[in-house]
Amino acid sequence: MIGSPGETEETVKKTIKYAIYLDPDFVSFNITTPYPGTEMFSWAEKNKFLIHKDWQRYDLATPVMELPTISSEKVLSYYKKAHRQFYFRPSYILKRLTKIRSLEDIKMHIKSFIDLVQFGFE
Repeated sequence: MIGSPGETEETVKKTIKYAIYLDPDFVSFNITTPYPGTEMFSWAEKNKFLIHKDWQRYDLATPVMELPTISSEKVLSYYKKAHRQFYFRPSYILKRLTKIRSLEDIKMHIKSFIDLVQFGFE
């Protein structure tokens, strides 16, 4: 999760580094999103950290809080950077290529690569 209460640029960098160190096959970086009815939502609302209440943007990929320790712009930037740094490492790409066993695997990897390029560099 990126953009949790108390998050700083330093803690985000540590999170990304740790994910790379663990080197799993896949990671899922998401932006902390307080949903209505949760303690976090009540806390964010009480402290006036909510940027908006456009529920369609509460998607784990769009910052909806402006925290005092890290800006929503930085949260979004690090969210994209985390994906780029993890998935575009030469060692990760090589590992994925060595696991290809079929034409379907190739198609899936090409689609995933295109999606990541479009997402990570938009």
